[in-house]
Amino acid sequence: MRDDCWRAYAFILALTHVGASRNSDYVHLPGSADLTSWGGNRDNPPYLPSNDSIKSMHIPGARPSVDLMLQIADINQASYAYQFWTSATGYATSTSVAWFQLSSNVSYLHTKRCNKTLSATYVTSSTGRLYKHCGQGPTDQQTVLVSYPSLSKDLCEEACDENSECTGFVLDVTAQMCHLVHPIGQIDPSISDYTYETWFWLPYSSD
Repeated sequence: MRDDCWRAYAFILALTHVGASRNSDYVHLPGSADLTSWGGNRDNPPYLPSNDSIKSMHIPGARPSVDLMLQIADINQASYAYQFWTSATGYATSTSVAWFQLSSNVSYLHTKRCNKTLSATYVTSSTGRLYKHCGQGPTDQQTVLVSYPSLSKDLCEEACDENSECTGFVLDVTAQMCHLVHPIGQIDPSISDYTYETWFWLPYSSD
């Protein structure tokens, strides 16, 4: 437990001191992972990122512990893990790990925001990977909130800072567009029969 706390503290401290102050709120997703691309399943190895679309792998059987779930995510180099909840049961009915699509776009994930009202906490897996934990509420899937033409990385980042719903941004190199993203779906379990809990891998990068 003490090691986990120190890893999380070291990560947050590093983000605070790298680059300009607003840069500390974002991490660059490696391998040109595209936050805006999702859909489909991946049930057969190799469990690696795909050029098709986001891929997910369902973890069968009883609901695993968070530690076991993150071990599976680590072994398969997943982008994130999530659990699907329903108000009828009150517990997770499905657990999966998933991968973002690879593309020519460049994505940056906000390290603190889960949605407009929910802030992230941090969990370190037993293998040392740090995850942004978004508690019960927003779905794991991200969609475009608003797009701007010809914005630089710094201006796109500033636009995300100023929009409380923004949880990351994507630089579309081909179309020369800046896409701000946010979660799809309901954020309040009281008005929906489904909700999610998500753990996004936070690579040690703030470039």
